[in-house]
Amino acid sequence: MKNGFSKILVLLILILVAATIRFWAAPRSAGPDIAQFWSFAKVFSEEGFKFYNFAGAEREIFPYKGWSYNYTPIWLFILYGVHLWAEPDDATTQFVDVSWRVGMKIPLIISDLLIGVLIYLLVSGSYLRKIAFSSR
Repeated sequence: MKNGFSKILVLLILILVAATIRFWAAPRSAGPDIAQFWSFAKVFSEEGFKFYNFAGAEREIFPYKGWSYNYTPIWLFILYGVHLWAEPDDATTQFVDVSWRVGMKIPLIISDLLIGVLIYLLVSGSYLRKIAFSSR
């Protein structure tokens, strides 16, 4: 039992370290998708599922025109929820509000951590093999 507890403790420490690094980095980084996702959420809040008529990103609100990615409704719901929570006024190619950067990354960070746990649970073999696969 003691050995099982220490294995779980190591897994929890890895998850905590991974979460700490990701949450520390979240407000400090932003690529072009961060601003574009803000505009997706804004258009979705105005248009609902008619959003897909504007998914080519030709409207003035989109910082990057011609963005050709059609995201799933689930991702749009998540972005919309973050938009309601973070309430950023604007996002451009030069500036993205910190609340938006962190808010839209939280679901991604949580998903990433849960996938690591799932991999740990699904990988067969030794404990070290499970840790190695789940911590990549």
